[in-house]
Amino acid sequence: MGKRVSRWAPERTRIADFIFYQPGLLEFSPVVTVWWRGEVEVIDLLNRLPVDIWGGGEPGQQCGRFVAACAALPEVDLDGVALLNWVYAPGGPADADDVGWSQRVLAWFTAMNPPPVLINLNPPFDVRRGSAVLCRWVAVEYKEGGPAWVAPG
Repeated sequence: MGKRVSRWAPERTRIADFIFYQPGLLEFSPVVTVWWRGEVEVIDLLNRLPVDIWGGGEPGQQCGRFVAACAALPEVDLDGVALLNWVYAPGGPADADDVGWSQRVLAWFTAMNPPPVLINLNPPFDVRRGSAVLCRWVAVEYKEGGPAWVAPG
């Protein structure tokens, strides 16, 4: 994926578009785009955020915590975060009991070019871009001062 710089702040590089979700639920967060001064990997951004923002709430709540925590980083600040609504995947919004709809939405996101970073709020708490697992939240195994997010493997 090529480097994308901000048109209003050329020193910023677009890290990714982030979407929070819980498998099986019919709710996804808005899209959060994060621009960084310089370059950083997704796992490094996640590990720079306070560990107490993770672990609880629905996708919209987690999205709000993520936006606030990113905006508090000096490499991001208020100008480096954008919140956007996404257009529903083909087929429109689901009936309340249409679990297949969330699977279709995930497939739709995965097929985008470039795909957004999808943060799963349920175990195994994985973070994906397309079909690649970038990292996972250690949750129960977390040790004070250690990374909250680890590479797969």
